[in-house]
Amino acid sequence: MVISDIRLPASKTQINRAGDILRKTAEQRSRPTPEYREALRLVRAYRAAHAYPLTNVTVGLRHHAKKSADGSWLDIGQRLKQLPTIADKLVRMPKTNLARMQDIGGCRATFLEQRTVDATIASIENRVKRGDAWDIVDIDDYVNERARSDGYRAKHVIVRKHGLQIEMQFRTAAQHNWAELVESLDKSLGLGLKQGRAEAWAVTAVASAADDMRRYELHQIDRARLIEALNSSLRPILERAGGATIG
Repeated sequence: MVISDIRLPASKTQINRAGDILRKTAEQRSRPTPEYREALRLVRAYRAAHAYPLTNVTVGLRHHAKKSADGSWLDIGQRLKQLPTIADKLVRMPKTNLARMQDIGGCRATFLEQRTVDATIASIENRVKRGDAWDIVDIDDYVNERARSDGYRAKHVIVRKHGLQIEMQFRTAAQHNWAELVESLDKSLGLGLKQGRAEAWAVTAVASAADDMRRYELHQIDRARLIEALNSSLRPILERAGGATIG
């Protein structure tokens, strides 16, 4: 059975306008108005519209992971981006229209090794070439092609399903553990790493920690050396956390 595109709660022009109102209100921290409340209602409905295609994509991702990774995949999960996170991204990226945001619906797969990440992505690409219902919009390679200054490493595949864009993230265990650690430190200390507002010393520290994790992933250092290296790389941040250590 072929399922047509999801019916949107309004036109893309109206959805983009609602996003602009959300952005403006967040930027100015102004009090909610009737116009804002109506925009918020529309954004919520647009976000909810991603639930069905997201579930379909996650099921497909699980199929490809089982087939390509020989049981070495660790976890697959999905989420709809929270409204405060949507508003924050609209503020950080003022040229982004809400209707073009690629990751309102997102799923993530974590694998033991990079080779199984690449094999699963190749499986998805091959299936699309053979007429799968997915349409690949873009592939962002933050491992080999577009290294980030903060050390973030992953591969993102953006697909279109039932007319809406869904983001699939692919990480190795080491990449995922680094991201979870950095997110935890960022939240507890308000460093602004995720928002791109962190000071240079904090970016340098987490980038160094990412290199430690990469060396561990490549079996260049053992776990004891990894813990030692992470505590050294992240010392400027850990000192701000009251001298905590990673163990």
